[in-house]
Amino acid sequence: MILVVISKQNITTDTLLVESIRRYGQINNFRIDEEPIIVRIDGAPLVKNYPLFVSASHSGDYVVCAVSVDMVGVDIEKMTERDYLTISKRVFNKEIGDKKEFYARWTSGEAYKKASGESLLTSLASNKKAHVVDFLDGYSLAVYGEGNIFYCFY
Repeated sequence: MILVVISKQNITTDTLLVESIRRYGQINNFRIDEEPIIVRIDGAPLVKNYPLFVSASHSGDYVVCAVSVDMVGVDIEKMTERDYLTISKRVFNKEIGDKKEFYARWTSGEAYKKASGESLLTSLASNKKAHVVDFLDGYSLAVYGEGNIFYCFY
């Protein structure tokens, strides 16, 4: 099971990570007795004192965190106008002219990178499929991991 917590509030990533871990514990009867300790290795968040995997991303007005007992990656991007054809030919080796399709591929690659630890270019070119949703108007959100995905707002 993957819990994805989305916030539009002015909140730090680490604060939302801690709140996401608490909610994950409540949902799964996983005891969170002490404050989760978040450390960063090469910029990636890790939970030092619980056997959980976490991932975080922010773009525009949103901060998003994902929590799971398995490897997980999450990415959110505000969909702005770009030269999709030029970028996609260079990064994906494929022409993508549609904004939604471009951002779905991009956020999938970023989410996979965060879960796997591979380089961004390798992840983007790999065409690994993440679960992509666009229920946030003007944003693409992707989650990579095993299990059912549950979304909630904070």
